[in-house]
Amino acid sequence: MTGDIGSGSPDLREGHDPADRIAFIKGRTSIIDVDAAMAEPAADLKIREGLHMLDAIILACAQARNSRLVTGDDLFRRIPNVVILSG
Repeated sequence: MTGDIGSGSPDLREGHDPADRIAFIKGRTSIIDVDAAMAEPAADLKIREGLHMLDAIILACAQARNSRLVTGDDLFRRIPNVVILSG
């Protein structure tokens, strides 16, 4: 998880505590071990969907948990069970 929490951050400019945002994200995400059992479906997704390997790993992890992937990355737009955030 990355993000700008420097003095230019909208959270700080608006008087919000960045720790609250991090806690919100951590409370709604999962950490999944990537092993051979996860790497093989990810490699298939990379080839089939034309994704970068890291994107394919993220998608394979979501699919393994029968979860929807929520992202702001438009590259996932054509893939089922992916929610694209706009903003």
